[in-house]
Amino acid sequence: GVGVKQDYTESLKWMILAAGQNDPDAIYQLGLFYENGWGVEVDTEQMMKYYLSAAEKGHPKAQDIIGMDYYNKGLYDNAFEWLQKSAEQGYAEAQFHIARCYHYGHGVEQNPTEEAQYYQKAARQGHSDAQFNLGYCYLNGVGVDENIEMAAQCFKAAATAGDAESQFITAYFLENGIGCDNDAEEARYWYEKSAEQGYKTAIEKLKEYLQ
Repeated sequence: GVGVKQDYTESLKWMILAAGQNDPDAIYQLGLFYENGWGVEVDTEQMMKYYLSAAEKGHPKAQDIIGMDYYNKGLYDNAFEWLQKSAEQGYAEAQFHIARCYHYGHGVEQNPTEEAQYYQKAARQGHSDAQFNLGYCYLNGVGVDENIEMAAQCFKAAATAGDAESQFITAYFLENGIGCDNDAEEARYWYEKSAEQGYKTAIEKLKEYLQ
């Protein structure tokens, strides 16, 4: 309504003032305003101008955005440079993206060990995609020693965070005692959680219980 629009306009005024003081977070927030049309017209050019400015001043989220903009354009060397700046500040999303760069050899030589290490860094911060991929690393011995118990823990962490495929894998591991104790009741719980999100294999599995 009108009140919300006025709030955005007032917030925008303060953000512009703070950005004028070279506050990286305020500059990043201005990028969000132009991305989402908060009190201004959506303007991709202005959005990227503010994100780049914030990135140059060390804002980790902005650095990740700039890095992924380069990445999506196929400019992998530039992408890796910006993503690494963000990842070094501990930003989990950038750490996950750096791991993918090491996986594909984009902007850097392929390195399974570095890939797994960056997944670990992001996974420790609760990044569910990193937890899932780290689970596969442990399952298949990619960049780490094969460890089924650790794989099970990673998949369960991602399942708890709401990832449907991880919920299915966790259920399967529990049903069959893979990397964990056999627990049919908990297995069904995770099959149900996965099925609730429309994961087809879990839905098919639950049909077996009903037969």
